[in-house]
Amino acid sequence: MEIAILGERGQITIPNSFRKKFNLKPKQPVLIDEIDGRLVIIPAVVIPREKIKEIAREFTEKEIEEFLKNNEISDEEFEELKKILENE
Repeated sequence: MEIAILGERGQITIPNSFRKKFNLKPKQPVLIDEIDGRLVIIPAVVIPREKIKEIAREFTEKEIEEFLKNNEISDEEFEELKKILENE
């Protein structure tokens, strides 16, 4: 556990040990959520819209648009997309 100071504008600096451990890069988006009463920071995976359409051929155009609109994708779908991206 490490201490981070909350700045006047609500910013915090994630300690270097955590940035290295979780491979966080400058300007990388993260998700902020509350889970069981705790503030949680989750590294976000951003896949460009064009790339999703290219690798997700088994989904219809309507399904893809719905995923993107609602920012919803199941764990299984995410793992499948990740495997495809890793093999490129």
